[in-house]
Amino acid sequence: MIKKPKNGFTLTELLVVIAIIALLIGIVLVWLGGARAQTRDAKRKAEVDSIRAAVEMHYPEQHKYPIKEEWCKLEEDGEGNPCFTGDPTPGSFQQATAVYLPQVPKDPLYGKTKDTGDPFSYQYKTNSEGTEYKIHVELETGGFYEWSSGGGGEIVYGGGGGGLVGPPAGLALQFDGVDDYVEVSDSDSLDITEEITIEAWIKANSVTPRPDWSPVVVKKCDYAECYGILVTEDQTFLYFFVQTGGVSFAGADIPTGEWLHVAGSWDRTSPNNIDLYFNGVKLGEGPVGTGPISVSALPALIGGATVNYGDGTSYCPYYFDGIIDEVRIYAKRLPENLIAAHYQGDFSGDSTGCNGGDCDLRTLWHFNEGFGTTTADDSGNGNNGNLINNPQWVSVP
Repeated sequence: MIKKPKNGFTLTELLVVIAIIALLIGIVLVWLGGARAQTRDAKRKAEVDSIRAAVEMHYPEQHKYPIKEEWCKLEEDGEGNPCFTGDPTPGSFQQATAVYLPQVPKDPLYGKTKDTGDPFSYQYKTNSEGTEYKIHVELETGGFYEWSSGGGGEIVYGGGGGGLVGPPAGLALQFDGVDDYVEVSDSDSLDITEEITIEAWIKANSVTPRPDWSPVVVKKCDYAECYGILVTEDQTFLYFFVQTGGVSFAGADIPTGEWLHVAGSWDRTSPNNIDLYFNGVKLGEGPVGTGPISVSALPALIGGATVNYGDGTSYCPYYFDGIIDEVRIYAKRLPENLIAAHYQGDFSGDSTGCNGGDCDLRTLWHFNEGFGTTTADDSGNGNNGNLINNPQWVSVP
């Protein structure tokens, strides 16, 4: 008698099928978990923006932000444990911002902590005068998100706030390499002649070669530049330069698609009078021109421009493709230790570290507005910039 084969699976086959199903379920769960984390992070960023809007609208009424000199979990404030002790009378953060923020938000995972030990919470802090603030929240998909007022970027949350991987968290400006830029009208504070330092965080894209160099930040002088930082046509090489009768410069290869803190410094009198730094490290120094830097009545530019000179002539367009943040120009040659500290996000030495006195900051653009067509100069010199052709604010990190 011929036996008919039995229909079905062997035990081994069943175990293999079960293992495959379990693997697929695991992949789906991981994907769903990642998608949910991204959704929660998007919610966190939106709610930080609502907190920011509330405290900014509070400022004109009291001429200060709700004061809290230690980091405060706003969720605890909303639970009846006020962390705000500001003027005109003590009360909660909710009381201070109730007109503009109907309810203090709560982090979607409030009460839990990341594997780093940092709590999931909306945290808020100001300086002692209430003139600057920072809002901080941890992200599930990596890092954290912060928003600062003007000089509030100097307020440090734990060990975060910039340094090794990029500029302070918040916003930056992204330039398309086609036609957008920032223009800053000429002012006496931009006429820097004897010594200078320029700093910026940049993330350059690899692009098709263009007709000319692309400015990170420059002060125009006729058909050249008085001083500035530019990258070459393919955005693989960077120059810091000053025009001192001729053009004196220092340069080095740069990475594309990565955050880079770049700083250049120069003075007229030192034997080796020009320096170039990447990520707080001096790449080299050398002797260049010793004449005063040229001055002009032309604008300063960030990200590129077509410059018209008023006599019917203009220079061809040259635009930066990438992200620029935290641009600072000093009328002093900063020492090496201060530039290294700036890379780490530490500006505490600026009042004493330049020849024993103030470092003479002339411009400071944080690019944290997030809306509108202007960006504020937080140096106190009023060198505000006009956004031309809509460069985009993007989140950092």
